[in-house]
Amino acid sequence: MGCRSVKWKKSLELELVASPHFDNAYRHIWDIEKIVKVSDTIYGKNNEIDKILILKDSNKINIEEKVRDKAYFGEDIIIEEYSNVENINKGWIYYSKADYLTYSWLIKNILTKILIFNMPKLRKWYLANKNRYKIITTNTDNLYHTSFRIIPINHIQIEYKEYIVNKNKLIEHLPIPIEKQHLSEYM
Repeated sequence: MGCRSVKWKKSLELELVASPHFDNAYRHIWDIEKIVKVSDTIYGKNNEIDKILILKDSNKINIEEKVRDKAYFGEDIIIEEYSNVENINKGWIYYSKADYLTYSWLIKNILTKILIFNMPKLRKWYLANKNRYKIITTNTDNLYHTSFRIIPINHIQIEYKEYIVNKNKLIEHLPIPIEKQHLSEYM
């Protein structure tokens, strides 16, 4: 329990630092009336949704946020295959009801960039391509195992947005063809 509490606390700390930066990125993309945090609610937990963006036109956008620390920093994202291998609980990519995945890395309490992916498009791409990437299984607090795949960002063949935090700049990325010789290190 102690180790688990430390990991949970660290995760919350990452989210607290990243949250205002995420909100700022959302405001650069959408015309927002209000941002509602739902990650601690039953609705949020059951649907793997962290925030609901209420737009000025009354539409709503569901957001899933992932913040990684320096141990996972790189030009890739981690997609959870199983949240609990022993119980065969599928990872968030399979059941999240989010419209968008927001992904970033926190290094020494500094966020440099935020990636925003359309979740249904990311899920479709992942399901079609996941077997190209090796699955990694880790022990979680000596209680159970989780598994995930490391996906290089430049391999993800869908458009996405990149928000550069310190410049308040939004960049649109379109898919770039993958060079086959770079795939072998991830398989």
